[in-house]
Amino acid sequence: MSLSTPKRNNGLWDTQLVYRISSIAALVLSLIIPMVTMGLVWPWTGPAASATLAPYLVGIVMQFAFERYARYFKSPSWPVIPVIFQVYRLHQLNRAAQLVTALSFTVRGAETTAHNLAINSSLGTLLKVLQFLGVICIWSLANFLMRFFPSSSTIADS
Repeated sequence: MSLSTPKRNNGLWDTQLVYRISSIAALVLSLIIPMVTMGLVWPWTGPAASATLAPYLVGIVMQFAFERYARYFKSPSWPVIPVIFQVYRLHQLNRAAQLVTALSFTVRGAETTAHNLAINSSLGTLLKVLQFLGVICIWSLANFLMRFFPSSSTIADS
């Protein structure tokens, strides 16, 4: 009697597992990175950190709630929910980046002090984090679309 893992009939199960792991990784990064960033840049940027990152986090929580609600009632529209929220999240990140850029130009126009340099540095960090969150958002959206609309070769193999 062999104790090896059972053979899989096709690669569809492997593909779905990869999509699921990728989705979980994107969700974890999407939650942890903004919270850590808010904690790190708060002493210098103050409310600007929460004004840029809090709507992003609230959007993730709202998406989770809408998805659970739609699945609970077995709504046929549940596949549209992640797409709508991901696109809106990209819009939120764009607006947050505009705010950080405007604040950065305001600080650059002020007197050059150690405190203003620290503020400018933290705003730069915040802008880089917003860009990275945008990449994660696009990755998550692409992951969902590839899982929901599998390629023709994957369908033909199954």
